[in-house]
Amino acid sequence: MTTIYHDDDADLGALEGSSVALVGYGNQGRSWALNLRDSGFDVRVCVRADASRDQAATDGFTPVDPKEASDADVVCILIPDDVIPTLELTRPADALTIVASGYTLAFDRLDPDGDVGMVAPRMLGPEVRACYEEGVGFITAVGVHRDATGRALARTLAVAIALYSYWALAGMAIYGRDPWTRHGEGFAVAFGLLARMAPFAAREGRIVVRWPLTGLGGAEKVPGTLVFVAVMLGSTSFDGFGRTSVWQDLIADVRARLVDESLRVSDLAITAVNLVGLAAFVAAVTLTYLAAVAVARRLVRAPRSLVPDFVLSLVPIALAYLVAHYFSLFVIYGQYALALASDPFGRGWDLFGTAGNVPNISLLAPNTVWYVQVFSLVVGHVAGLAVAHDRAVALFERRGDALRSQYPMLALMVLYTVGGLWLLSRG
Repeated sequence: MTTIYHDDDADLGALEGSSVALVGYGNQGRSWALNLRDSGFDVRVCVRADASRDQAATDGFTPVDPKEASDADVVCILIPDDVIPTLELTRPADALTIVASGYTLAFDRLDPDGDVGMVAPRMLGPEVRACYEEGVGFITAVGVHRDATGRALARTLAVAIALYSYWALAGMAIYGRDPWTRHGEGFAVAFGLLARMAPFAAREGRIVVRWPLTGLGGAEKVPGTLVFVAVMLGSTSFDGFGRTSVWQDLIADVRARLVDESLRVSDLAITAVNLVGLAAFVAAVTLTYLAAVAVARRLVRAPRSLVPDFVLSLVPIALAYLVAHYFSLFVIYGQYALALASDPFGRGWDLFGTAGNVPNISLLAPNTVWYVQVFSLVVGHVAGLAVAHDRAVALFERRGDALRSQYPMLALMVLYTVGGLWLLSRG
């Protein structure tokens, strides 16, 4: 049974005073080592005498041979599965061994003494590092293969959370909990923007009812909002574009060119190509918006930039893209909530008789998914245009200026709508 853990479920104190060793310094190993070191742990990097050892030394570690990991309290094994059986490790009975692949344990590639757990981030290593540096959380699969000490789960969760949480905790310590969670934590900022469309709001400790979208009225005063919203739009758009044959053919071509290179080089190259693609989509959203408001300013001869005045009109579009791209995923995997409701703590309960519920993957017909996607995109762009129009009426005294300022915004919305529909049709 699947159990969902959050930051509050992990206690970093479970690793207090523990020595940590990492075997491997490749795709995942380098990011783990840097994140754990930046989180305050004394990390021992254990690698063979190859290019990865040179990289570890360049990054400020003192690399040693893999066998030197045996006496560490916590060992994270981050090397290919076919190499793991060749490791010569002797683990104490109270030690913890972490792997990043369930294959390793399921097929008995490794059977050390002591606690054995799995921490498997659902992304490539460079992205694990990037998320840490940006203070953004990420999904990680966590499991316990053997609990010899009674502390396996606590220590495994502590390793998982240490890959991310210390950065967030540092931000809270420097800027304060509320400022950091409101303006520094990516998901909190995104949800805060989306919540401004809601028909409810909190004012002076009371819940009030308001017209939907009114929370997006007025100029946005927080610096960086345009770039953040562009990331919301651009990342979702690139996720859709990444499924098209155009991008998949490009990735296949890159892999073919690197067929004689190591897996590490191939993974890094693919990650670099994806990052360039992601950056291109974010830049496209930003530049098209800047071009639209620049034309609007020229049409009405505004004395200042209109960038902060209309940026919040992009928020409904960001929500529309999220719904369009992830609606089917939500409906299919959201069915797991029925099973989790009966057994929320993974204790084998069946409180409501739904613990054995199996998702119905045929619940949505392809036509239904397409209609929902088109509807969400159209409604999102109409809502964005309404927000922009409302702002223009409030901003310009003359009706003609308000009307002319919306011509380029209308063109922008049409461009985003057509682009979104194209991505969905090609995905």
